[in-house]
Amino acid sequence: MAKDYAYINGVPAELLYDNQKVVVLQHDPAGNHRWNPKLLDFAAYYGFDPRLCRPYRARTKGKVENGVAYVRGNFWVRLLAVTDLDDLNQQALGWLEETANARVHGTTGQVPREQLLLETLPPLNGRPDYDTALIGHRKVTRDCFISYEGVRYSVPSRYCLQKVLVRETPEGTLEIYAQGQRIAVHRCAPKGSAPVIEPAHHAELWAALRRDPARSSHPLLGPIVGRAPAELEVEVRPLSVYEALVGGEA
Repeated sequence: MAKDYAYINGVPAELLYDNQKVVVLQHDPAGNHRWNPKLLDFAAYYGFDPRLCRPYRARTKGKVENGVAYVRGNFWVRLLAVTDLDDLNQQALGWLEETANARVHGTTGQVPREQLLLETLPPLNGRPDYDTALIGHRKVTRDCFISYEGVRYSVPSRYCLQKVLVRETPEGTLEIYAQGQRIAVHRCAPKGSAPVIEPAHHAELWAALRRDPARSSHPLLGPIVGRAPAELEVEVRPLSVYEALVGGEA
């Protein structure tokens, strides 16, 4: 959303929203709506007043949905290929400059790009983007993982059984925090994927097991999930040993 404000060089005084849960939790005909606290915090951060469409009143709802229909019918149908989100955003900006904001608007009779220059919107003044990351809490398992959206992600072993904060960013990364410090960063994996493991997170655990294998049954360690890191020593035997064994059985 902050990129939208930067594009139009400021923040509108009011924004009109449809009646959805991310905006309003309970609609009151008298106007005493129960807003989503996150939306109110967002509005206060940028300094605009949120407004709601009147339920079952197509005229106000159409102001929101007509713009969506225009994007679907004019921009999306022109897309030939998209490599990633950045590519999609770049193509959308090009469409805005060359088509959407360069035309004469059917309702206002004005060219949007020219009209925006006359709006004199309150500027952002370098304000950092509002944090739109998804925030939650998880408990680290005995084998030093957290579960998020059906995928297990490794956590440094010293945080075993602790409660941590998880933050999923719009860029698709999962950040894990403990006591206010970021302790792990992973790329979000599709639901149902194999565990996402950073070998360094379990290095202390594997070192302890090498020193004392009996600790593998320690209640804080539990069963080890995943493979040992590459530095774990494995005895290498010559093929002649196995040939002798086979020959002996014969």
